[in-house]
Amino acid sequence: AYFMVMDLIDTGVNIDRQDQFGRTAVILAAKSNDAPMVDILINCEPDLDLRDCIGRTALMIAAENGYANVAESLMNGGADLDLRDFKGMSALMYAGKHGHQAIFDLLVNKGADREARSASGHAAEHFAEAHRKN
Repeated sequence: AYFMVMDLIDTGVNIDRQDQFGRTAVILAAKSNDAPMVDILINCEPDLDLRDCIGRTALMIAAENGYANVAESLMNGGADLDLRDFKGMSALMYAGKHGHQAIFDLLVNKGADREARSASGHAAEHFAEAHRKN
């Protein structure tokens, strides 16, 4: 797969092209927990903040699923830490909601907004606390 991707990149394919669900190559690589592919794609300077059909970025998907290596690559690549999906959820909120403390801490250390609130009015810390109690 890597050689195919490199061949496509060499031919000038639009690295930010989105499918019918709004997914880009970076979003698909993040969803598959493929950190090496994410790194290859980041080197091609894609827009890391493009969203899928429900407003999620690659970083939100990585945070939601606990893919720490992918999340770290995206953060280091310049992904916006505080974007929100259509429900008002940020990557930090997803990490907290799903109990991915390492990603939550990494996002906080990189400067993610802990005070931002989702559409339901809850801050990221609320989601993290609720998960810790369960």
